[in-house]
Amino acid sequence: MYKIGTKMLVEAIDLLSQHAPVYTFYVGANHDKLLSYYATEHLGAWFRNDPNVSVDTNPKIRKYVEFGLNLIQFSHGHAEGKRIGELMPVEAREAWGRTTYHEVHAGHFHSERTITKDNGVIVRFMGSPSGSDTWHYESGYVGAVKKGQSFLWDKQNGLELVINTTVK
Repeated sequence: MYKIGTKMLVEAIDLLSQHAPVYTFYVGANHDKLLSYYATEHLGAWFRNDPNVSVDTNPKIRKYVEFGLNLIQFSHGHAEGKRIGELMPVEAREAWGRTTYHEVHAGHFHSERTITKDNGVIVRFMGSPSGSDTWHYESGYVGAVKKGQSFLWDKQNGLELVINTTVK
């Protein structure tokens, strides 16, 4: 899994970096915290001399990206519970003050949910391209559409487009 996964990540970053600078980072999950971290370290070493690729290997499980007037928090979403949409103004105070649009992108539930918190933060749980294994079946976590999602952000106007790519 590690060999195939890191090979796919390297190939994807190589492809994307031909068109635009790439920034990638570690976000720890509940099932593969160490494996994900090692994969990110692998990417950091692989692309260490590539000026078009930046790899953030910081082990903190939440990352913040400021893009124009947008502040996006990335987290797996398993550890924060109901507090997930309340952390941004505390952990990223300065960026919070400079930005207008605030979203959290998380994936813990492997299905789509969108919640707007009282502070205006949109918490967006993503779908997943992964299938259902025995544990998912036995626990009743079945039926979610397998897909990946891409987001197009405008620096001044916020989120403009969500592209859903269904996995058959």
